[in-house]
Amino acid sequence: MSILEDKSYDEHIRNWKKYIETNLIPIIKSHKVLLEGNIYSSHLSFNENDQLIDKQSNFFNLMHNIKPKNVLEIGFNAGFSCLFMVMINPNLDVTCVDINIHKYVVPCFNRMNQDFVNINLMPYGSHNISLPKLIEQNKSYDLIHIDGDHSIQGARKDLELCLKLSNDKTIIVFDDTNVDYLNNLCNEYVKKGIVVDYNLENFKNSQKYKHRILQVIKKQD
Repeated sequence: MSILEDKSYDEHIRNWKKYIETNLIPIIKSHKVLLEGNIYSSHLSFNENDQLIDKQSNFFNLMHNIKPKNVLEIGFNAGFSCLFMVMINPNLDVTCVDINIHKYVVPCFNRMNQDFVNINLMPYGSHNISLPKLIEQNKSYDLIHIDGDHSIQGARKDLELCLKLSNDKTIIVFDDTNVDYLNNLCNEYVKKGIVVDYNLENFKNSQKYKHRILQVIKKQD
């Protein structure tokens, strides 16, 4: 499979959805479980959600603007957002972290790993195992996607640890900031001067499931 960076947005979306519908959704359904919400469908649904079009557009524009060489994603789930990024750049190095409570997580990863060789899955908790291990390895990422523990305590831990895995230009996409306390958490770190809101051209955020795009300006020790 060859998905080139100069594909149009519409063509990219078609190819991405086709891969999901052909390769991933059948795996999820085979486990007789419902699908957690993602960049393609709303929570507990297999159907496309038009409210997620803005998120898709923002991810597409962000990938083309910053051209990351490596990505850290907290919350792999069924791999739809990881897939979205590696279909833009098949050479992208992606490390995915997932607590692995859904039966479809590893099978979906294994299927994607047949086509994209630079993706890695750490099927463990982010706070106590995965992120500390990456910190010990002195890893640093150009783009970090946080869509894991949605409790305020868990989200704060993820953000703090991700800041240790950042450089002074790392971009962080923080999901579900329609939830007030998650949005306020982002505001707190902006006020501290650790991150700023990234000015993405043509940024769209009118959907129910909102997100923030932040740029790290002060790496945490």
